[in-house]
Amino acid sequence: MHKGKHSLRQGDKPRVLDLKTIFLACGACLMTVTVLAAVLDDFSGGTFNESGNWTLNQVIQSSNPSDTITYDQTTNAGKLTVTYVDEQGSDQITLTTWNGETLDVGEFLQVKTAILAGGGVLVRPGIALATTTTPNARANTLLFGLRGDIVARAHAYRDGGIEFSDPDAAITGYNAGDEVTLRIVRSSEREYQLFYGVEGPAETFVGAVNRRLRRRPHPPQ
Repeated sequence: MHKGKHSLRQGDKPRVLDLKTIFLACGACLMTVTVLAAVLDDFSGGTFNESGNWTLNQVIQSSNPSDTITYDQTTNAGKLTVTYVDEQGSDQITLTTWNGETLDVGEFLQVKTAILAGGGVLVRPGIALATTTTPNARANTLLFGLRGDIVARAHAYRDGGIEFSDPDAAITGYNAGDEVTLRIVRSSEREYQLFYGVEGPAETFVGAVNRRLRRRPHPPQ
């Protein structure tokens, strides 16, 4: 795991990761966390979360939170294979959070993901920014995922867990099983820009979310 900071001049592209949260959805998918200057987890070991830095299965939305999630770092070397089984047809969103990091202006969060099985609008592997690890708390959270019908879709929630923005874009040039790179850039104090790329860098602009995500203390782990 590596982490770094770079100064950002006018015209420069943001290059540094400083906050990491993956959110998962129904189906099976691959996750590879990569950035140009920093990597929090390269999933190179034989067992997921050997470092203990991840908090697993933080359900932030569900009418009946009972879905089964398994994490596998051996089947596909250097990648995290996640199997997410919808047990009772509930609309469940689950975060797997890396705690104690912040995303500053000029920095970005990025993940490569591929859907190996499953489909439909409830399959949404991707990334998120969250301000708390408290279960069932989706306030001040930004989700950005690869939807199973091949749409890059975000959901932003403010105080009280009320959704206030949901930019999306149909992904072009996609073939089944392709890796899609998703990127969230904190472009200003209040703005977060969203990009995607198919089998390459995330350079296609999806939209922007304009609101400061309020930071709250993490509960004791």
